[in-house]
Amino acid sequence: MNIKKIFKAETFVTIVIIALSLFLYMVFKVDGNFQKLVSTIGFLFLMPVLYIKLILKKSLGDFGIKIGDWKKGIIYSVICMFVLAIIFYFLFTKFNFIEKYYLPTSVIVNFKSFILRELLIVGFFIALYEFFFRGFVMFYFLDKFKSVYYSNLLQVIIFYLFLVSVGTFDWARAPYILLAPLAGIVAQKSQSILYSFIFSWIAFLIIDTVFIKIIIKTALLQQ
Repeated sequence: MNIKKIFKAETFVTIVIIALSLFLYMVFKVDGNFQKLVSTIGFLFLMPVLYIKLILKKSLGDFGIKIGDWKKGIIYSVICMFVLAIIFYFLFTKFNFIEKYYLPTSVIVNFKSFILRELLIVGFFIALYEFFFRGFVMFYFLDKFKSVYYSNLLQVIIFYLFLVSVGTFDWARAPYILLAPLAGIVAQKSQSILYSFIFSWIAFLIIDTVFIKIIIKTALLQQ
């Protein structure tokens, strides 16, 4: 690892931009869902994009916005999905995950609300998180560290600190928490956040579907 290269001026400025983007997102006061939407897009997407294009003068493809290696994307998505399935099997069966996870009642009882949530809300936040943490943060430091381990570990730590800072490092965000390192692996191996996004979205869809099925089955047995 070349320490001098890592800590040169460009990298220092990038670290500042990463910290500033997250800080502004956390402290910017919003009133209503529309302002929250604008704030999220502005600080976690537009700000990094402008920095990449205007200051770094690099292509967004260098940060994972490209097709990449689709074969590795599929292979590692399947492998990571298998790992995730094992983890959640133990969470559901050994750690009372069913009592700690949360979905709105309207989503549980209404299929249309469920689909809209998965497509719009879950899909939106996964896309933003994939771009900022796996794309912007991880791929930048992958170029500096030349190490898939350190760059992935760094984006995971920053993501976890972000969740802690906004008060959402809890069981309700367990899928995001567990997906972060796995999504990093998929993105690194495929050199694209497209596959980490698809992997994360499908994983969320499966987790929420299983959760709802268990909730409904438990409710029927209690009648």
